Amino acid sequence: EEEGEQSDVEGDDEVDEDEDEKYKDFHRRLEQELIGTCTEEEWTRYEAMRQSKFSMQAIKLLVSQVSDIPVGQIAQPLAFTIAGVAKVLVGELIDNARLVRQERGDNQNEPLQPRHI
Repeated sequence: EEEGEQSDVEGDDEVDEDEDEKYKDFHRRLEQELIGTCTEEEWTRYEAMRQSKFSMQAIKLLVSQVSDIPVGQIAQPLAFTIAGVAKVLVGELIDNARLVRQERGDNQNEPLQPRHI
């Protein structure tokens, strides 16, 4: 019976690996479609966004300050989730600022300014 249980566990690993490969393939195809529809500038911004991240220590410190939880007791998954949400919010802020800059007729090649926020 133990051997049968081991094979079930091994089978689960194979399913997980298959799902991982399907997920990776899906994202590769999605990225290829994205490359085909983006301008060079949009692709550069997309790559910069993907590579950017918030410092986990800074996120934990901020959570600690607003919640009175010691930094050492803040779980890594919580900090990771908060950093992800912050990244999405910053992305939305930038997108909106770009629209404001365009609506105001400001030069699109100059950096965003506080007045665009």
